[in-house]
Amino acid sequence: MGGVTRADIREAIRRGARTLDGVAFRTGLGMGICQGMCLARPSRLFLRSLVLIRGS
Repeated sequence: MGGVTRADIREAIRRGARTLDGVAFRTGLGMGICQGMCLARPSRLFLRSLVLIRGS
């Protein structure tokens, strides 16, 4: 079982995702067995990645 990786989230942001919904649309985040109940960690990663990418 693969799941969505940090690299997947960063790539989704690089390709234009600017919201967590945008990341979910591009990666399938929250669409698996957890059905979104496991989004706390990816949310923090998304925010950190977005700040880093926008700051570059």
